[in-house]
Amino acid sequence: MSYVLAPEAAEELQEIFEWYLAHASSRVAAIFLEEFERTARLVEREPGLGTMTGNGWAVFPVFRYPYSLIYRATDEGIRIGAIAHKRRGPGYRKTAEQR
Repeated sequence: MSYVLAPEAAEELQEIFEWYLAHASSRVAAIFLEEFERTARLVEREPGLGTMTGNGWAVFPVFRYPYSLIYRATDEGIRIGAIAHKRRGPGYRKTAEQR
């Protein structure tokens, strides 16, 4: 299996990385990317991880950071629809799950 980022999720990943560069440090930003990659590979190997939503998506936290991957398993692999901040409201999640 492999994973693919929805275009919106790729934009979110870039924005989060840039935020950590600007507000923390390059080290914190790099560690975030490492944790994102580790989490993506983990759900790729174990696609049943996380909290399942009612429409086939799962939510799984990124270790050490206040973000979760919203993903679904497809025949082609894992599709990451969003990288959601844990303090975003439920409306955000609904929009992300439509990707």
